[in-house]
Amino acid sequence: MVRDMTKLRGNPWAVLVVVSLGFFMTLLDLTIVNIAIPNMIDKLHASLDDVLWSSTPTRWCSPSW
Repeated sequence: MVRDMTKLRGNPWAVLVVVSLGFFMTLLDLTIVNIAIPNMIDKLHASLDDVLWSSTPTRWCSPSW
C-alpha cells in the first residue's frame, strides 16, 4: 500500500488529474449556485442582496482561491 502511494505521489499526470478534477468540481459547484439564485429569491422571498450575501462564503471557501 505504501509503495503504491509513493508511485502516485511522484507521478505528475496523477497530480494533474487530481488538480483538474478539483477545479472542475469547484466550477460545477459555483455554476449550480449561480443558476439557483433566481429560484432562491422566489422560494425564500428574499432580495437579491440577501441571496448574494449568503452565497458569497461559498465562493470564498472554494478550493480555487
